[in-house]
Amino acid sequence: MEPSATADAADAAALRAAVGTGAVAVVTAAPRVVHAALDGVAGVGWTHCPPDTDAPPLWPLTRLLPAAGVPGSGFAGAVALAEALAAAHRTVVVEDVQHASAETLAVLRHLGRTAASAGVLLVVTYDGAGGRHPAPLAETLRVLAGVRGAVPLGPVARIGALLASAGAEVLAGRPRAAAALCVEAADLATACDRADLLAEAALVLPGAGDPDVVARLVLLCDRALTRFPPGAPAAGGAAVLRARLLARRAGLRAEGDQGDPADGVAALAAAEAGGDPGALLDAARARMWHLDRAGDTDERLRLADLTVATALRCGQLRPAVRGELWRIDVRYQQQDLRGVDDGITRLHDLADAARAPVAAWHARRADAARAALAGRFTAARAASAEAHRIAGTLGDDLAMVVTDVFAGLLALVRGDPRELRDGWEERLGAYPGLPIAVAAAALAWHQAGHRDEALARYERLRHLLREPPRGVRWLGVLQHLTELALLLQDAEAAAWALPLWRPWAGSGGFPGNADSFCGGAADRTIGRLAALLGRHEEAVAALERAVRGNTRLDARPWLVHTWLDLATLRSAGGAGTGGLAGRAAAEARRLDMPGAVRAAAALLDDPLTAREREIAALVAAALSNRDIAARLVVSERTVETHVRHILAKLGLPNRTALTAFLLSGSR
Repeated sequence: MEPSATADAADAAALRAAVGTGAVAVVTAAPRVVHAALDGVAGVGWTHCPPDTDAPPLWPLTRLLPAAGVPGSGFAGAVALAEALAAAHRTVVVEDVQHASAETLAVLRHLGRTAASAGVLLVVTYDGAGGRHPAPLAETLRVLAGVRGAVPLGPVARIGALLASAGAEVLAGRPRAAAALCVEAADLATACDRADLLAEAALVLPGAGDPDVVARLVLLCDRALTRFPPGAPAAGGAAVLRARLLARRAGLRAEGDQGDPADGVAALAAAEAGGDPGALLDAARARMWHLDRAGDTDERLRLADLTVATALRCGQLRPAVRGELWRIDVRYQQQDLRGVDDGITRLHDLADAARAPVAAWHARRADAARAALAGRFTAARAASAEAHRIAGTLGDDLAMVVTDVFAGLLALVRGDPRELRDGWEERLGAYPGLPIAVAAAALAWHQAGHRDEALARYERLRHLLREPPRGVRWLGVLQHLTELALLLQDAEAAAWALPLWRPWAGSGGFPGNADSFCGGAADRTIGRLAALLGRHEEAVAALERAVRGNTRLDARPWLVHTWLDLATLRSAGGAGTGGLAGRAAAEARRLDMPGAVRAAAALLDDPLTAREREIAALVAAALSNRDIAARLVVSERTVETHVRHILAKLGLPNRTALTAFLLSGSR
C-alpha cells in the first residue's frame, strides 16, 4: 500500500473511533478520508456549504433539523442551533466551510467549543481556496484547531490543517499568525520527511509588510530549497517546486531590501520559461521591487499586465489587485489621469471579488491618494479612515501607521498641522529601523513646529541622498527626505538630491504612489531644488513644466504650490509675480489650504520669505555669513544664496545697503 493510502486509512480509522466521544476534526488534504470513515455510520448529520451566496445564511445547518427545531437569530440563536444539532446527531459533518456564511461559522465555533461536553464529533472540510468571509473563517479554523478533544489524525492531516489555517489567516490579513502556523507545519513536514509539504509550508505567504515575518519566510524557503537542490531528479513536480521556491525567495528578499536585482531577473526568466503560474507571479513581484528607475516604465507595465492576466487565469485575485496597483502607478507617472481613474475602478472590482480585507485596504488607500491629489480633502480623509479601520480589524500595526504617514502629507500640502492624528509621535516613533517611518516622523515634527525634533531625525537619514539605496521602497523615502532638505534649506543635500530627481522630469508620480500619496509633477521638486542651489534658469523651466503637468493631473493643490514657487522665484529675480500669487491665493482659499493662503498673502505683501526675513535681520545685526550659518544650522553657501535673493528682491546693491535699509525702518 502507498504511504499516502496508509496515512488515509489510519486517519479514517481515527475518525471512526472518535464517533460518540466528543471531538473535533478539520480535514483538508484528503476529504475522501471523511467519507471512508463515516459513510454508513448511524447518526451522522451530513451537509455542505454551497458557493451560491443566495442561499439563506444558516441553510447548511438548519437543513439538518426539522422545521420546528430551527431556532431564532443572533447570538442566542447560534447557541440554540448548536445545541439542537448536538441533540439531533452524534456526528456533524460540514463540508466546504470556505463557502460558509459568517452566521454558519459562528455556530460552528460554538459547536466546536462544546463538542467534548456534548459527546458530538464535529468534522469540517476545507479546500484551502479562500473564503466568502476570510476573517471569520480564520477565527473558526483557529478555534477548532485549539479545542480540547481534537481527533488525533496523522502528521500529514495535521500539516494540512495547519496550512489550511495559515491560508485563512493570510486571507484575513494576519501574516504573523500565518507565518507561525507555517513554521509549525514545516517542522512536522521535516519530521515525517515530506519535502513536498515542507515546500508547501514555505509557499503559503506571498509576502508581508512586517520585516520580521519576511525574515521567517525567507528562512522557510531556504529550508525547503535544501530538499530541492539544483540538478536533482525532477520526479513528482520537484522542478516546479524548486522554481516556485526560488521565485518566492527572490520576491521576499527584495521586499526585505536584501535581494540582488539579478535574482529577480533570473527568477523571472526561469518562471517565464517554465510557465508555472505561481512561480510567474512571485518572479514578477521580485523583479518589480527592483524597477526603481524612471526609464523602467515599459517593463513595469509589462509585468503589471502579466501579473493581472496570470492571476485572473488561475483565480488568484489578490495578486491581480497588486498588478492593477502597478498599472495605476505607471499611469500616474505618465500623467494619464483617465488611465488612473479607469485603473482605480478595476481595482475596486478586483478587491470586491477577492473578498479579502487586505485587497479592500489597498483599494481604499488608492481612493485616498486620488482624492488628495484632486484637493478633495474631505473624501481623502474619509477613505483613509476607512482603510485605517480595515487595518485595525487585521491587527496590522504597519498598515495603521500608513494612516499617520498620509495625515502628515495632508498636513504638508494643506499647511495645517491639525491634520496630524493624536498619538502620531508614538506610532511613527515605534519603528526606528524603518527609514520611511523615521522620515515621515521628521516631516510630521516639522509640520508641528518642532524644527529641532525634525532635524534630529532628518540627520539620521540625509546621507541616503548622497548614497541612495536601490529598490522601489526607497522612492518613498527619497520624496520625504527631499521635502525635508528643502524645508530645512539644506543646500548640500539638495545638491545630492537633484541628480536623483532629474530623470523623473515629466513624471506625475513614483512607483508606490498609487496607494500611498501622489506628490504631483516631479518637475516641481526639480525646480525647487534648482532654485535652492541658485540655478535660476533650470528652476524656472522645471516649474513651468510642473504647471503643465499638474494641470494634466488635475492636481489642484500641487498646482497652487507650483504657482507660489514660480511667483517666489520671479520675485527673487526682481520680476513681478505675473498674477501667480493672486491665482494661488484664490485657489488655496477654495480648496481650504490655509498654509498656501498665508504664503500667497505674504508674497503679495512682502517679497521676502520668512527665512529670508530671518537672515536679513541677522545681517542687520552685523553677523557674518558663517555666524548666520552656525546659528541656523545650515551651510554657509545656503546663507550666501539667501542674501543674494534678498538683495535682488529689495533692489539693493550689497549687505551695507541692506543693513541701512532695515535699520531705517523701511521694512
